[in-house]
Amino acid sequence: MRLFIKYDTNGEILSVAKVDVMPEEMSHPFDDDPDANVMEVPVNAEFEQLECATIHDNYVVDIITKKLKKSS
Repeated sequence: MRLFIKYDTNGEILSVAKVDVMPEEMSHPFDDDPDANVMEVPVNAEFEQLECATIHDNYVVDIITKKLKKSS
């Protein structure tokens, strides 16, 4: 499984996608928005168990480190 996060310039998560299979020509599931900030997150046991909505509601992107962190 691969986990992709689309986020804004403040690090707020706009969309979350978990994919098992993706066409080779796609770099990420949000290819239709070429200006989007998108990162792939390494999937660990914690993220594998979480629903996309839970990630969206409880995490933000640290703009400097480009990593997910729990929102405060």
